[in-house]
Amino acid sequence: GAISVALTPKGFAVIEQQKGFNNTEGKSAFVAMWFDKQVQDAYELGIKEAIKASGYSAIRIDEVHHHHRIEDQILRAIREAHFVVADLTGNRGGVYFEAGFAMALNKPVIWCCHEDHFKDVHFDVNHYHIIVWSSIHELKERLTNKLLALFGHQRASTFASTPM
Repeated sequence: GAISVALTPKGFAVIEQQKGFNNTEGKSAFVAMWFDKQVQDAYELGIKEAIKASGYSAIRIDEVHHHHRIEDQILRAIREAHFVVADLTGNRGGVYFEAGFAMALNKPVIWCCHEDHFKDVHFDVNHYHIIVWSSIHELKERLTNKLLALFGHQRASTFASTPM
C-alpha cells in the first residue's frame, strides 16, 4: 500500500526552529512601514517605543539579519507576531500586502498614518480605524493607548515548545 505523510503547522514550526529561526510567537509585533529616513524617528521614538511600552518587541524586517529570501522572512515574522502595526505614511504597496497577509491569518492589524499622507490612503482600508498622527509624541501616546486597550501589557513568560 501507499504511505501518506502530512506535515502539520506545529511540525512546520519545529522545522523552522531547527533551521535556525527564532520562535517569538506571541511576544513580538511586526511593523510594516516605509523605510525612509523621514519616518525613521517615527519608528524609533514612536512606534517602537509604543510597542515596547505594551511589553512586546518590535520586528521591522530591515533590522532582521537573515540569510534566506527576504519575502520568506517577512511572511514568517508576520506569522509569528502577535499583531501587526501598519503605518501607511508614504503609501507603500508592501505595507498593504503585509497587512493583508496578517489579516488573512486573523492577526490584529493596527493602522496609523501621518496626517500629511492620510489623503493617499487606499479606499480599501480607509474605513478602518486609523491613528492619524501629526507628531511623534502623539503617535507614541495614541499607539501605546491603543495597544494597551487591545492587548493589555504582555508580561515576560516562557513559551513551552510543543511536539509535532
